[in-house]
Amino acid sequence: MHAAQKGKVISNNAIVYGDPYLKSPIGSLSLGTEILLSDKRHNNGRSFMISLKNTVAYIKTEDVITENSIIKESDKATNLGNGKFAHPVREMLEESKEDDFTKNNFFSLEIGATSFVGGDWDKFNSIVLNRGTPITNSMAVYIEHAPKIHSHSVAVGFSYLSQKDTKSSLSAFSLIGDLNYELVENSLFNLSVGMSGYVVADMQLKMGSPLERFKGSAFGAGPKLSLNLFPLSKFGLHITGRYQYYKTVGFEELELNNFQQEIGIDELSNFSITVGFRYQVL
Repeated sequence: MHAAQKGKVISNNAIVYGDPYLKSPIGSLSLGTEILLSDKRHNNGRSFMISLKNTVAYIKTEDVITENSIIKESDKATNLGNGKFAHPVREMLEESKEDDFTKNNFFSLEIGATSFVGGDWDKFNSIVLNRGTPITNSMAVYIEHAPKIHSHSVAVGFSYLSQKDTKSSLSAFSLIGDLNYELVENSLFNLSVGMSGYVVADMQLKMGSPLERFKGSAFGAGPKLSLNLFPLSKFGLHITGRYQYYKTVGFEELELNNFQQEIGIDELSNFSITVGFRYQVL
C-alpha cells in the first residue's frame, strides 16, 4: 500500500469494491466509519485504496473525507477562538474511537446437529439404554455486533436443543453469549475463533419406562470455530463448530420408573456443527 492517511466515510452505506475500477462490489461501510486509505488516488482519481483489517479494497473518492484533502484545501482547520486549531477529520476520528452499537449489527439464524459425548447423558444412553446417544437437533438466533474496523465481534442470542424417541428425550432452551476473534479475512471469507457462555434456563429430560419428565437448569462454556462467507457484505453464510460443556442443576438423584438404581445427570458435554446465514439489520 502507498503511504497511508486517515479518513472517514461521509455517505450512507458507501459501497466497497474489490478492484480500483469500481466494478466488483464486495460490501459496504456505514456513515461515519473511520478507515485507513492510500494517499494516492486510483482510476484517474475516482477511487482510493483502503485497508479493512487484513483486506485491501477500494472506495469512491466522493464517499470519504481524508486528512490530505483538508490540508490541501489550504487551512480549512477551524479557529476555535482560544489560540487552538481543530482539524476537521481528526475531530471526527476522535469522536468515533469507541464502537457505535447502533451500527454494524447483524441478525443470524443457524440450524445444525449436536452429538453428546463423554458426559452423563452419553453414559446414561450407553449403560442404561445400551445404545449410542442419539443426535440432537439444534437451532439458534443471534444479534451480532461486528464493527468492520476491528477484528473482534460480540453476539448474544438464544438456542434450542431437541431430541426425542420412545426411550428418552432431551430439550434445552439456552441464552448464549459469544466473543469472536478473526484470524484470517478477505472479501470472500473469514476464519474466526471464539468463546461462548451458556445459561440454560429450562432443561427437560424424559427417562424411565414409562417415560417420566424431569426439569432442571444448566450453565457452561466452550470454544468455537467459524468459517464465514462474504463477511463484508450485508448478507453472509457461515459454518460453525462448537464444543460445549455444561454443569446441570436439578438432576442429581433421579428415581426412574422400573429402574432399581438412582440416576444422576451432573454434567453434559457435546460437539455441534451448524450452518446459518446472517443479515445486516443496522
